[in-house]
Amino acid sequence: MSSEFELWLNRFFESYYRHRPVNATFIGDHRFDDRLPDFSAAGVAAMLGDAERLLEDAAAIDTTSLSAVERIDKRLAEGFLRIQQWELASPHFQRGNPSLYTGEAIFGVIGLFLTDYAPLAERAEAAIARMNAIGVLLDQGTHNVHEAPLAWTERALRECQGARAFLGAGIDRLAADIPALQPALRTAADAALAAFARYASHLTDTLRHAQTPAPAAGPEALDLLLREGHFLTQSADEILAYALAKMAEAEAYLTQHAADFGAADWREALAGLADFHPTTAGYLDRYGELWEQSRQLVRDADLLTWPDFPIEYTPQPHWAREAAPSLYFLFYRAPAAFNRPPVHRYLVTP
Repeated sequence: MSSEFELWLNRFFESYYRHRPVNATFIGDHRFDDRLPDFSAAGVAAMLGDAERLLEDAAAIDTTSLSAVERIDKRLAEGFLRIQQWELASPHFQRGNPSLYTGEAIFGVIGLFLTDYAPLAERAEAAIARMNAIGVLLDQGTHNVHEAPLAWTERALRECQGARAFLGAGIDRLAADIPALQPALRTAADAALAAFARYASHLTDTLRHAQTPAPAAGPEALDLLLREGHFLTQSADEILAYALAKMAEAEAYLTQHAADFGAADWREALAGLADFHPTTAGYLDRYGELWEQSRQLVRDADLLTWPDFPIEYTPQPHWAREAAPSLYFLFYRAPAAFNRPPVHRYLVTP
């Protein structure tokens, strides 16, 4: 790797992890596990300043000395920085999305307990620090967001509800396994609960009555995302026309071949898929069975190289079950790029 580009890329990631500590936790960089994002005026200015300097320095790098992979990496990073500049200056991110704050606050804590990347007590210490920081983050949301689309406000209120469940019974269940930290966990969780209650009042009393008419970011933002986020040369209209044509082509094929499935109509054929389900007793085991069958099929057909990385299908942890329905609580997240545990858990709804 070009030494100049390597230094630049290291600076890019250092800025990324520092300003997005919750993302860093999920990626497996745990240097910032005790922090939450800073969306104060100073924090946003620091992010924008980093982006501007990184883009200026990237423009000075001699791309002829870079390998093909390095040029792709550089282009990806530059695209991210340009999109970030738009987001931070728009009314659609920290200045207009109340659920940005609730999501970062609650998953900043939950994310510490989804994988066993460190002893439970060490992760609990980081959780205490993050719970104590939730008040500052949510107060920034109250200060920054004065109007929002109603759906975004309602999502933030649902996440406040999920936070109440997690920071109540959820934390108590986690704390039961680390008695020495029970008092500190409970105190920090109570402070976070109070912060969520204040924020929920702001959502209910202010933002529900200060609705923006629509959340659309506009064609310029869409073009930016297509160009700098997905690196497509087609316009939005061209992509839409392509998608509609492919859908019509697929429907015509299904209509023509419905009889092959023993059905009069392709909709009837697809509805028949509902018959292929396990018994209640075999529900959990069925995940692993299908995973093994899929892997064997791929091997037999020599379709691709399947990494030897085990997945364990396990019921959603008890501490998350009451909170999960109100949150964007995924069954599966990609294994962390760094500090990856030997087995990755797929969390199945009981």
